Amino acid sequence: MADFDELRQQLKNTRNSRDEAAQAISAAKEQLKQVADRQAELDRVFDPDNQTHVSQRDRLKAAQTTATETIQLQQELRASAVANELGLVADFEQFSDPRSGIERFNDSIPILMMPVRLETRFKTVGNANDRNHQLWVRIYPDDCSIDSFDETLTDSELANGKNYWLAFWQAGGDEGQERAAWRVLASIHGSGRAAWIVQQFKPDNLSEILPKPRPQDVILTIPTETPLSNFERDKTAKFWVDTWLADGDSVKTAAAISDPPSVSIRRSSQISGVDGISPPPL
Repeated sequence: MADFDELRQQLKNTRNSRDEAAQAISAAKEQLKQVADRQAELDRVFDPDNQTHVSQRDRLKAAQTTATETIQLQQELRASAVANELGLVADFEQFSDPRSGIERFNDSIPILMMPVRLETRFKTVGNANDRNHQLWVRIYPDDCSIDSFDETLTDSELANGKNYWLAFWQAGGDEGQERAAWRVLASIHGSGRAAWIVQQFKPDNLSEILPKPRPQDVILTIPTETPLSNFERDKTAKFWVDTWLADGDSVKTAAAISDPPSVSIRRSSQISGVDGISPPPL
């Protein structure tokens, strides 16, 4: 029979394995959902003669297969960890009596009692011939003892994180506008969670942020899903500059739309990271 410290370490390791598997399953399911969304977007404009579209479809299929296999593997690992945990908990019961368990504490280390909320009830149990009076105690842990952190970002967190980086990019180095973007995100999710969102959802090309000559200048930003080729970047930049200069003129706008040879160049949902395009002043 394993001793107290050995059983405790085994139980800790098993629970860590269970939690890691659960997190991996959650992340893989989220990835499957994102792949399905991107696949739906691609299907609306898919051209079998467009090699970019074909490559994107193949990558999405490969990502879907990988995510599905990950879910199956992690579900098996989680089930195994749960079964091991149940066995270890049963073995650990022999050490659960606090009257004997306190003997294993080190007398030189003080015991910290965290704040709790107590509820008590006097209960009468048993039948008419054998009644027992008991005091029942229910203990609610303080909020500081509860860990509800979830590493996986929700759809709303992803959307708000994208909006933050768009606003940050549009700030063009202006500190006031960057702070305004942060305040919006922190007001929705709280400063701690907002910091986690920003850390986990960074654009690939932050080094390319364009400084604004004047705070009132506008930087046009385009959120993307896959990086653009150099050819696509040039065409995309020209399209948005021409559209900006058209200033609502239908003829000039139509000319700007008809110039790029590929639909994927004009669809911001088919591109990745965050690109800043600074149009000339009007």
